Amino acid sequence: MSDSKEKLASWMNEVMSSNNWTAEEWARKAETSATNITRFLKELKYYPSGRTIDALAGCTNIPVPIGGDSFHISGRSLRVIEPALGKVEALWEQSDEHVITLEPVSDGSFAVKLCSDRMSMAGMLPGDVIIVEPVKVVKPLPNDVVVYFTEDGVEAGRWHPPFLMPQSSAEDHLPVKLQSVHVLGVARQSIRRF
Repeated sequence: MSDSKEKLASWMNEVMSSNNWTAEEWARKAETSATNITRFLKELKYYPSGRTIDALAGCTNIPVPIGGDSFHISGRSLRVIEPALGKVEALWEQSDEHVITLEPVSDGSFAVKLCSDRMSMAGMLPGDVIIVEPVKVVKPLPNDVVVYFTEDGVEAGRWHPPFLMPQSSAEDHLPVKLQSVHVLGVARQSIRRF
């Protein structure tokens, strides 16, 4: 048996042990089949596909031990869209810009660029790319950061119905009424490009 197969099997066992996951739980989070995990661990015969390893790695922060040094698999590539009032799904095909996330996200997730400093005290600045889960997938809970669209562009605020609350040192940012904006979804990650 090759050393790389042993390393991959050891990594899979470590991820399941560290997270107290069964193969079924991990596969469900990665949106793949548990057979991809159990067959490899049982037989150590055929490697899971790159896509499967990529999906499995996207659910954990334990580096995959493939190659000379351990490294993180790329994660999921998401389109960065420029929302308008209308269906977000219709905008996916219009975007050529992508961003990579290691966060486990749904197939409906997408990325947007923030254009205000309403959440600067939460570490979110204009130009940051925000990974968003649509509200039909993840229902906002109190204090979640929610991304929304106004005529001024993409903004964010803390979910406190009937308002979205800013978290900024700027005194001119007031609470926004939920009914006055188009909520895009719940923020899952903020990415800043340097």
